[in-house]
Amino acid sequence: MSDLPPSLATAPVAPAAPGLPDLFVYDLPASTSNTAENLPDASKIELFNGENFKCWQEKVFHVLDVHNLVDYLQSSPPEEGTEDYDKKLQTWNAGNKVCMHTILNSLASSLCDIYYPYKNAYEIWALLKKKYMHKKKQVSFKDAIIHVRIEEKNRIRDVFDKAKKFRSNANLIKNTPQLNKKQSNPINRHPNNPKRLIAKKKRNCFVCGKISHYANQCRHKAQRKGDNKNLLKPIWLKEKEMTSLLL
Repeated sequence: MSDLPPSLATAPVAPAAPGLPDLFVYDLPASTSNTAENLPDASKIELFNGENFKCWQEKVFHVLDVHNLVDYLQSSPPEEGTEDYDKKLQTWNAGNKVCMHTILNSLASSLCDIYYPYKNAYEIWALLKKKYMHKKKQVSFKDAIIHVRIEEKNRIRDVFDKAKKFRSNANLIKNTPQLNKKQSNPINRHPNNPKRLIAKKKRNCFVCGKISHYANQCRHKAQRKGDNKNLLKPIWLKEKEMTSLLL
C-alpha cells in the first residue's frame, strides 16, 4: 500500500466482493462531484469506429459541455511556478481524467487500444480530429453505380423539362396572331388618334393642273413637248427675217 499516491493511500476501502481484491475509492477535487450521477454519461453515445466522426464529436462535446468540462479538451496543464499551482493542477487533473474517461468509453475497442496510452484528453481529442475530421468517405462499387444511375436520371429529367418548356413556348408563339406594320404601329391601334386622321396632302399635276394623277402619268405630256418645239420655230424665223432686212 505504501507505493500508492497519498490521495489513494488515505482513501476509504470499499467492501470487497467474494473472490476479488479490495477496491479503493478516492474523492475527486472540490471542482468535480464525487457522485456517479453527476459524471458524464457516455453510455448513450454510439461507439466511434472511424465513421461519422462529426456526429460522434458533437455528442461527446455536448455531454462534456453539460458538466462544464469542455475547456479540458483544449487546455494543457498549468505551468509550474504559477500562482496556486498545486490547486490548479489538482483541478486540471480531475477534469482531464473525466474527459479521458468519457472519450475512451465512447471509442470502439480497436480505437481505444490505440489512444489509451495517452494521458491527456486534449491530445486524444486533437489526434482524432486531425485524422477523421477530413477523412474521405469510402464508397463501394455498388454505391457508386447507384449514385451514377441517380445522376443520370436527374440529368434526363432536366433535359426533358427543358424540352417541354421550349415546346410550350414554341406553341405560344405559333398561336399568337402576327400583326403587320400598320397594325403593330401604336398610332394605328387607336382610332381616335388625331395623327391617324390627318390625310396626306394631294399634289397637282404640273403639266395639266389636275389632281387625279402625277406628271409622269399625264397624257398631255407629249403634246406639251411638241408645243415647245413649234414655239421655238417662229422665233427662229423672225430672227432670220430681221437679219436679212438689216443687211
